[in-house]
Amino acid sequence: MSNDKKSKNVISKSLLDQQYEVLECQDLKHLSKILDKKAFDLIIIDLDEDCLNEWTIALNIRKATEKPIIIISNDIEECQKLLGYQLVNDFVKKPYSIEEVLCRLQVQLNTSKNIFCMEQIVLENLVIDTSIRKVLIDNREIDLTEKEFELLKFLASNSDRVITREELVQEIWKEKYKGNPRTIDTHIKKLRKKIEKNSGKAYISTVWGYGYRMIV
Repeated sequence: MSNDKKSKNVISKSLLDQQYEVLECQDLKHLSKILDKKAFDLIIIDLDEDCLNEWTIALNIRKATEKPIIIISNDIEECQKLLGYQLVNDFVKKPYSIEEVLCRLQVQLNTSKNIFCMEQIVLENLVIDTSIRKVLIDNREIDLTEKEFELLKFLASNSDRVITREELVQEIWKEKYKGNPRTIDTHIKKLRKKIEKNSGKAYISTVWGYGYRMIV
């Protein structure tokens, strides 16, 4: 994401040349809105000095995803002071070389992949590959958002028991949820629709008044 069109074009072209999929965002608010609709492996944010006071949006982005975040800025010291390494994984100071950006990007991607267990969860024709964060049904990849993937992985990893809505919120959103836990139903509904449309089977069962469980 960048509000510097020239910088954004250079980075995007370089990533595309390296066979990465790239989605450009207009600004931090735009990025925060689409995080719940699209899964990412890494986020690059190009900040100018005027954007530094929007660090609260970066905080919201970190709450929405655990994926690596790289900040590009003229003032690295100020960024580090405001955002810190709890919110951001790495920083790149302007002017930069695209080689440096690509190198730092690859380091973060490799580190991120090593966090997850190298394993697959297989339920009949449904395969959840946690090492590369992909879901396959009959060897066809299913496009899930990051939250949908995390929900499916957690349910499948605990297929021997019923999971409450409160537990799902706590596990996936990593914070104490103060609203109505039944809002999780909307996410489950979208996830279930994608799976059943492609598999022809209802893998996620509702336990009325309690929560959900995987049907195995």
